[in-house]
Amino acid sequence: SAAKFFATSLLEAALDLRAMYPTSTKVFIMEAMGRHTGWIALSGTLITENLPDVPLQILFPERPFDYDALLRRVKQDLSRHDHCVIVVAEGLRTADGELFAVARPNSLHRDWSQLGGAGIKLADELRRDLDTKVHVAVPDYLQRSAAHMVSLTDWEMAYDVGRAAVEAVLAGRTGVLPVIHKVAEDPFEWHTPYVDISTVANAERPVPPSFIREDGYGATQAAIDYLRPLIAGERPVFWHHGLPDLRPVQFPAVDKRCPPWRHTP
Repeated sequence: SAAKFFATSLLEAALDLRAMYPTSTKVFIMEAMGRHTGWIALSGTLITENLPDVPLQILFPERPFDYDALLRRVKQDLSRHDHCVIVVAEGLRTADGELFAVARPNSLHRDWSQLGGAGIKLADELRRDLDTKVHVAVPDYLQRSAAHMVSLTDWEMAYDVGRAAVEAVLAGRTGVLPVIHKVAEDPFEWHTPYVDISTVANAERPVPPSFIREDGYGATQAAIDYLRPLIAGERPVFWHHGLPDLRPVQFPAVDKRCPPWRHTP
């Protein structure tokens, strides 16, 4: 549902920009989470379903970033449309393999760097070179915590993998992870087999080349077809005093059943 929230927020911001650009912001940038992969950034392409003529540029970590090439594209958008929408993935890298922006280097376990800041850095550079108003939004944790916008598909998948995890514990299995495996497109169906956790822990799955346009600044129809069923459907949202009625989940604890798991390379 991060994709549903991100695309919805971007759509609303793009409509706001369209209403205001004659006298205000000309370039709107939205930064997407995802570390070194562009899955959430990819979901930004879904706004073209509502706004087929939106001047949209998506910057993927899977493609080397060329600032001068982007600047030319933004200038072209401003010339044609007088405004531009940009999605930038936090893990964007330049042609030499360096991260475009890092919030805090080596700040996490295993010497991982805390990513973030690509949107703000890009906005600063575009303001300098375009001499126009540029605005940036960094939704950050909101992308993964927007429980009011959970897709029905996402809710059902989460329930299925949770149930599979409990079943594994009851069977005394350890060191395994239930994963989602698509088995049919229409109707959209999946099952939840187990994989050895050592095969997926600390691993990243990049956006495949077939999902990124040849020019590197947008998504293909194959990507849209992949994303559509994932954001499909809605769960009822219950409200309390004007806010979504969201509360901490209280699960009764049971005795530990599985032996400790240790990774053996």
